Amino acid sequence: MNDRLIKDYMHKMIILAREGMEDGELPVGACVVAMRGEMVSSSKNATKSQKNSLAHAEYCALQSAFISGNHRLPENSTLITTLFPCMMCIGASILSGVRRIIYACESDTKYLNLVIQYAFFHGILIQKGPLENDSKMLIVEFFEKKRSEKK
Repeated sequence: MNDRLIKDYMHKMIILAREGMEDGELPVGACVVAMRGEMVSSSKNATKSQKNSLAHAEYCALQSAFISGNHRLPENSTLITTLFPCMMCIGASILSGVRRIIYACESDTKYLNLVIQYAFFHGILIQKGPLENDSKMLIVEFFEKKRSEKK
């Protein structure tokens, strides 16, 4: 998958994340892309709308990718996400057979190196992708709105 295609998909995920933010969700968008570059599934955070704390964008995109009834994703699938995935989503990626994760921005750098090493041990390459500032600005905007609502 080339850099231009990755940037296009990341841009689409940022648009999806913004839609989620308009619904009151943390603005995260994620998609699963097969080896040849076709998007298999995409999702935004849905923890509030589904009333399910597990409904992270990455987890939902992975679940949606299993439409063929197979218990694994297409070979060499990539997970593209606007925010570095949490441990649950990393674990789901490992169990699903994801081979690469591309993210736009980090959320919590305290455990970043540990997660990258853990994923690498399981055969997943984690890479920083494009549009970091766009993704970060959505997160900042979301929390600024939350803080102003509390006043």
